[in-house]
Amino acid sequence: MGFGNLLVLSQVCGFVLLLLLSLFVLPPMFSYNQAFEGKCLLFASGHYDSNNTTGLSFYVDNWGASGYCNFTIFIGVCQIILSFVQIVRLSIHLANDTDSSFIGVFLTTLSTLMFAFLVMICCLIVTIGFMSWCNSVTSDNFVRSCEMVGYANIWKHAHIDASKFSIQFGITLFGLWFSLFVWFVEMAFSSAKLFQYHQQEDIMRSLMRERQRLLGQYQEPELM
Repeated sequence: MGFGNLLVLSQVCGFVLLLLLSLFVLPPMFSYNQAFEGKCLLFASGHYDSNNTTGLSFYVDNWGASGYCNFTIFIGVCQIILSFVQIVRLSIHLANDTDSSFIGVFLTTLSTLMFAFLVMICCLIVTIGFMSWCNSVTSDNFVRSCEMVGYANIWKHAHIDASKFSIQFGITLFGLWFSLFVWFVEMAFSSAKLFQYHQQEDIMRSLMRERQRLLGQYQEPELM
C-alpha cells in the first residue's frame, strides 16, 4: 500500500471515529434537553434557601441562553453529516485505487480547519459554562459537588428532572474534546496530503525542465 493510500485509509478511520464520537454528544444533549424542557444550565446561576419548614432548597435564578446548548447539538449533527460524507467519498477513492484532486484535498483541509475551530469554540463554551454553573452551586458550601444539587430533596423545580445532568454533560464533554483531538489529527492528514501534491508538482516541473534541456528547448532564466 502506497503512502497516499495509507493517508486515505487513516482519514477514513478518523472520520469513522468522529461518527462514533457524535453519539457521545447528541444522545446526552437530547436527553438533557428533554429533561430540562429546553432550559440550559450553561452559565446559569441560582441561590439556596434554608428554613425550618422545607429544609435546604435550591432555585435557579438565571438560566443560561438556550443557544449554548443548541449550538452543541448543532455541532453534533454537523459532525455526523460531515463524517458520513467524507467516509463515503474517501472509501470510493480507496476502493477504486484513485486519489482526490488537488482542489478536493484543499477543500477538505479548509473545511477540516474551519470545523475544528467551531468544535474548539463549542468545547470552551460547554466547559466554561458548566464550570460557571458548578461554581454557582458550590459557592455557599451547602453541597460539595454540583451534581448533588440535582437530588430531589434539594432541587425545587419539580417539573425538571435534574438527577442526571452531571452525567449527561460529562459524556458530552468527553465526546467534544476527543472529537477536537481527532479533527486536529484529520487536519494533519489533509495537510500532509496537500504537501504531497505540492511535492509532486515540483517534481513534475523538474522533469519537464530536464526534458526541455534534453530537447534543447529550455532557456535559462536571465539573472537581473
